[in-house]
Amino acid sequence: MQRRGGCVVLGLLILSGLAAPDRGEAWDDVAHQVICEIAFQDLTPPARAAVQRLLGTEPDPTLRHFSTACTWADHPRQRAPEHYLNLPRTQTRVTAADQACPLADVCVLTAIAADTAVLKDATASDADKLAALKFLSHWIGDLHQPLHISFHDDRGGNEVEVKGLCTPNLHAVWDTCLLTQGVSPSAARVVASLRAELTDSDRQAWTQGDMIAWADESYQITVAPNVKYCVQVGTTCQYAADNPTFEVGEPKRTVTINAKYFATHTPIVRGRLLKAGVRLGHVLNGIFGATK
Repeated sequence: MQRRGGCVVLGLLILSGLAAPDRGEAWDDVAHQVICEIAFQDLTPPARAAVQRLLGTEPDPTLRHFSTACTWADHPRQRAPEHYLNLPRTQTRVTAADQACPLADVCVLTAIAADTAVLKDATASDADKLAALKFLSHWIGDLHQPLHISFHDDRGGNEVEVKGLCTPNLHAVWDTCLLTQGVSPSAARVVASLRAELTDSDRQAWTQGDMIAWADESYQITVAPNVKYCVQVGTTCQYAADNPTFEVGEPKRTVTINAKYFATHTPIVRGRLLKAGVRLGHVLNGIFGATK
């Protein structure tokens, strides 16, 4: 539910056809659908044929379209620890050392590596490859959601409350609210809008680097002061100015989500979705033997 103080701004969003309630604990289904549709449209003919062949083996007919298959890992939530990367609060960048997940046995980076290996394994069954395709496509989406590259104690902003134009917490703001209220609740509309902006020079620039660099892009957004996820005190990005980490039972911080927050961060969400789609397409083209 929206708070009364946000009615004027929300009304403007509604007049633009861009309002919907926020839900979920991961990139919203709309976001994953957007990312995977952008990727699918960027596949080379051999890669597209390989993806379609695997999707043709899907027993659930509702998941035989790539854009919907990419939401599968959230319904129900599967391999939960692999949807994100937790870092120490003193860490300033994501580095190659984080490929091994500094605070856990598995994370989104190890998940990407594992499912990429399955798709490249000539001896793997179609069933295993289909699952790996659905997981990998979801993981690359999650890698580009800034608050999936964050801190363990506040669960990536789930323990940071919000008021104003979004509810109930900061993680949900970035998973869903900025997209469905600030861009559109329609995946098809978002895809069309984003692809209209895409250039070949964008593709070339964005497909450089690796998963570590792409994760670091997300992390730099996460810890940016205007996101209001954490408070920089010396070399530590603390939960609050007087509290390094969140402890269950203590008062939670509250962040106001207003028109200025939307104006600042909706373009960032658009950029993360478009980059994720282009990069996922690039990764799949590479796996299936043809780069674009």
